[in-house]
Amino acid sequence: MNYEVLDSVKDSAKWESALSIFPDELQDIYFYPEYVGMHKFIDGTKALMFTYRENGHIWLHPFLLQPIDSDGFSIDDGPWFDIESAYGYGGPLSNSDNDNFLVKANDQFTSWCNNNYVVAEFTRFHPLCENQKWVDSKTKVEYDRMTVTKDLYNVDFFNLPFHGKVRNLIKRVHKENVNVNECDPIKNINFFIELYQSTMKRINAKNYYFFNKKYFIDLANFVNEYGWLIKASLDGKWIGGAIFLKGPKTLHYHLSATDPSYRIPGITNALLLRAMELGAASGLNALHLGGGNSDDLSDSLYRFKIKMGDKTNKYFVGKRIHNHGIYSQLKHSWESRYPALKEQYNNRLLCYRFIT
Repeated sequence: MNYEVLDSVKDSAKWESALSIFPDELQDIYFYPEYVGMHKFIDGTKALMFTYRENGHIWLHPFLLQPIDSDGFSIDDGPWFDIESAYGYGGPLSNSDNDNFLVKANDQFTSWCNNNYVVAEFTRFHPLCENQKWVDSKTKVEYDRMTVTKDLYNVDFFNLPFHGKVRNLIKRVHKENVNVNECDPIKNINFFIELYQSTMKRINAKNYYFFNKKYFIDLANFVNEYGWLIKASLDGKWIGGAIFLKGPKTLHYHLSATDPSYRIPGITNALLLRAMELGAASGLNALHLGGGNSDDLSDSLYRFKIKMGDKTNKYFVGKRIHNHGIYSQLKHSWESRYPALKEQYNNRLLCYRFIT
């Protein structure tokens, strides 16, 4: 048998060993077993990685296998599952572009999905790895939005390479005596949680961006080994914070929050600058800031990030229905039960996950 399915907890050593075959640029933080494993938000979810090997070639695909609540919807037989990438990015990696090998790997994965009652699969491809090229035509690959990267090579932190307005904002933060520096993520995670949840409520963020306490505790332990929690404080009080994840070559802007009662613009800019300094000092190639809230290039979040970065990347998602009959039943049942949500979420592959 050329394939193996690894569990993020029970088979973490094997998972890491398989990932280590790839060059540092592909061994990014989003493929680590601990990272995928901390996103098991739905009861009964498994964090798995499918690996296919042949003649020195390897194709691997980490994902969340999530149960579909058969009590909530009218669907035959089962139990049924769907597949989704963890928050951030995911998708397959391959050390070969050989068409014959990729067809075999994808076919074997398809067979595994069919044998394990997988209905549908949603993949968030990694914009820096460009790994959408390693899925076959059965997956519908769609452009989603642009993301932004800042090159950390030869950055002159004494003559900041930003637009004049951004430089002035950062200078103002320091003039206000705001302290911006890294802190112990385990000891300080509760301060960040309070700030983050307050920010998400203030901006009316979607439920997707609210995380439970366990997630933040797991994240703090993960960041303690693979990243930084950077805080902005004034007179000892948190007024801003951001979490950055550190892969072998790339630093990623993960979560951030600010306190609006302190009317000091430029806090987030200063947090990002400190992350760039730390990343450059650690020999990392780039800071990946992510994208905006939409594919609109005039999106305010995207425009903010582009002023801090110097390169753009295309982010793609993948959609695939493995069992069309069951998927049709599932979608019809969801539409009948939640007609008010149909217009807003009907175009989402896993639309039936939206019930409030």
